[in-house]
Amino acid sequence: MMHRPTAKAKGITFQSPRRKVALVSKKMGLDSDGRHFLSGTGIVFNSGTPPKKRKLLSIDDESLPEVGPSSALTDGPDVTINDIASAEAEAMEDRVKNGVSRVFAGWKPHFRDLLAVLLATEAHVNIPSLCSAALCAECIMNGHHHDPFHWIDVWNGEFFDKVDLLTLGYRLCLGHYGACCPYVVDHVSPSKLVVTHTNGVHEVRTHWCHCPGAPGRVFQMLHAGLFPVTLDHLESAFTVPLLKEWHMHALMLKKGAYDYIYALRRLSNNSAPQTVKNRYREFNIISRIWHHLTMMKCAGNFHGLVLPNRDPQSLTVPCFTCPWPGMNMPRDWKDTPASLAYIHACELGGDGNHGLQKKRKHDDPNDISLGLGQGYFVHPDKMTQYMESIEAEPAMRQPVCSMVRSLTRKTAGNM
Repeated sequence: MMHRPTAKAKGITFQSPRRKVALVSKKMGLDSDGRHFLSGTGIVFNSGTPPKKRKLLSIDDESLPEVGPSSALTDGPDVTINDIASAEAEAMEDRVKNGVSRVFAGWKPHFRDLLAVLLATEAHVNIPSLCSAALCAECIMNGHHHDPFHWIDVWNGEFFDKVDLLTLGYRLCLGHYGACCPYVVDHVSPSKLVVTHTNGVHEVRTHWCHCPGAPGRVFQMLHAGLFPVTLDHLESAFTVPLLKEWHMHALMLKKGAYDYIYALRRLSNNSAPQTVKNRYREFNIISRIWHHLTMMKCAGNFHGLVLPNRDPQSLTVPCFTCPWPGMNMPRDWKDTPASLAYIHACELGGDGNHGLQKKRKHDDPNDISLGLGQGYFVHPDKMTQYMESIEAEPAMRQPVCSMVRSLTRKTAGNM
């Protein structure tokens, strides 16, 4: 049997308005002389609720009815079977009933009204009148003891200018929950800090705590949620909320540190980001330290948490679904019948980085690991000891095969 392509169905009318396209399928056969003959036809409806397939009798049968799917005849034009465009358009209309195009079509006429309201909320209608809803500089500073890194919109007579609290004379006091240390005398000038927060790069003036027995300045910054860039020259810092946000972005969005810092510079000054201090190099260092400290915290290493059958110094995330004797397995698991021993199997797999693209450091060839031997790589001392304990393999004979010879010329980085 073979199927001939669809053609026109002559003299067909439809009882349902949803049925707009009818396809005629013809079945052909071969006789004893090898010639094709029509063995039967069928009608298929493409649009609407398709009826049950109705197989017509053979065209040679005298009882073949002279009408189509309906009992009424028509003298109208023939129905074009290959008018697929109209059927596909109707099917597409059903599919996009709640699609994005329908949703956007309802939003677009209101864009100007929505934007007008958003712009109106950016400034009070009475500004810059004498009696306005704006606050004075002193009230702004008093209300920002716990929010020292907010941007302030200051009316300069023509427009609002986004400035730091430093411009208003704000001083960040450490050690007393926002209040100034009583041991700070008037002639002591505050220190200048460049602080990178989730909303941009800020410059603040800082007063340290000078009380007897006060902690060091590094710990004063940590108590205030500021992570210093260095331990000796305290001139820059990153906020703890920023480091937490970056950690999540790096894990889930695979975002690079350069793009993240550049976005923060644009949040500070979108029209001229090059005028904002660049803290990309410092951020690369502090982000690695933050990741390592987070691993120590999550692994319980700092609190001395020791899990069964696990190196107490390991910083990797344990898999609690894997079978662990003494953790999630019955005490008599060794008595399991041999036919059921597979339920205690632990399957381990690793993805190898045979190229080792990061092995050769261009910026610092003496770069060190913060968790040496505490992750997925063996400690170098153990590896050296193992390599010295094994015998060197004999040198391979020079291969004769041209394909093998070409493989030996490959460099280690290309393999």
